[in-house]
Amino acid sequence: MEIIITVIALVIAGLTAFFFGESRQKKQNSVADIPDAVLGQLPKIVSQAEQLSVPPDVAVAVMWQESAGKVNATGSAGEVGLFQIKEIAQDDVNQNFDTNLNRNLPIDNVEIGIRFLKLQFMRTGNWDDAIKAYNQGFQGMKVFQGKAQNYLNEVNDKRRKLLSVPL
Repeated sequence: MEIIITVIALVIAGLTAFFFGESRQKKQNSVADIPDAVLGQLPKIVSQAEQLSVPPDVAVAVMWQESAGKVNATGSAGEVGLFQIKEIAQDDVNQNFDTNLNRNLPIDNVEIGIRFLKLQFMRTGNWDDAIKAYNQGFQGMKVFQGKAQNYLNEVNDKRRKLLSVPL
């Protein structure tokens, strides 16, 4: 009788994991899923995020989504660096945090990106909306809801992959 109960418990646990993806998710995520360029940026991003009270996984995942860890990345709308900072975001951060950061300098780009995330969190009150606002702007996340949600989904997928890395 004990054997039957044990077998039933194992079957139920297996079906639960299968349908809810818990064990599959853990097996799928590994450091190999994260580009070397992103892994190389971890110490600097995590340190800055912790200093500014931003969850490191949020900061790293946004950087990964924005530039895939490429320091010299540029975007078609004038975005630059690891966090793909636009001039308007730089100005917003400098004004709200009384700083004089330059988005074209790699170390400043990181600080601007993380401060901009924090600023969006201060405006929205939660990290999901802060991530959407980082991409679409505070007003744009409401206007371009589908695009903002897609961006959030991409960032959250990267956050799940980061679970395999001690931050």
